[in-house]
Amino acid sequence: MNAYAQGFLAKLRSHATDALDADDLAAWDALLDETQPHAVAHRDDPRVHTTRTTWIARRP
Repeated sequence: MNAYAQGFLAKLRSHATDALDADDLAAWDALLDETQPHAVAHRDDPRVHTTRTTWIARRP
């Protein structure tokens, strides 16, 4: 689960560089850096909750 969470967060981080300031990016990087004690890779509590919505319609 940790590898999935880390990969997902890394993908989000790559898309957030324009929206976040330097402090936020540094915090994000610390979560993704496996050498940091609070990194996602070392946590024992990651959970995944997902939802998908599908819309089906037809013309009258």
